[in-house]
Amino acid sequence: MTRSLMDLEAANFILEGEVMDAGSKSINASYYKKIDTSRANITFTDLNPKSERIVKLDFEKPLNIKDGSFDVVIAMNILEHIYNHKLFVSEISRILKNKGKLVGCVPFLIPYHADPCDYFRYTHTALYKILEENGFTTINIKKLGEGGFLCCSDLIYTYYPNTIRIMKKLRFIHRITAIMLYLLNILLRRLKIGVFTQAGGAYLALSFNAQK
Repeated sequence: MTRSLMDLEAANFILEGEVMDAGSKSINASYYKKIDTSRANITFTDLNPKSERIVKLDFEKPLNIKDGSFDVVIAMNILEHIYNHKLFVSEISRILKNKGKLVGCVPFLIPYHADPCDYFRYTHTALYKILEENGFTTINIKKLGEGGFLCCSDLIYTYYPNTIRIMKKLRFIHRITAIMLYLLNILLRRLKIGVFTQAGGAYLALSFNAQK
């Protein structure tokens, strides 16, 4: 559910002009199915590129890119894998043009997943502070998959192994259940039942759209 919600949220990202994708090897990433890239010239990056068309970048170090090179940087599911995240956000701010934007998503309630390592889970308040401290002035952070029912269901789903036939069937049933719980959370939010506030609440992930 977490990845699906992120991909749906990506449809709201506007990619125009010179764009850098931080960490994606190609436009085959699932979230690009939802994004209009017709007006974007995208530079793909990776720590270990397997093609000359992909720029090799180590996000733990200063980037060998000129100031003000990009209109937009998209960072999908990358922040949790960067230990020196403050340097990373600072460098992204530096290479963005004036009024440039950093957009993307970051997971919150998911298991450990090394790629090559997995370091952090960001709350909405922590992410806002990190962006603000690095020169972003217009910051919009959105909670994805908000609601206790959905969060509990999604965490349980991750522990069904794919190797056993009966478990594969259970995963399908659980996915249908998760969709129903997602709709229930929307209803509860509209009825103002439960904790859906800036100060509290459970959520699966965050999306961010920050402008310099």
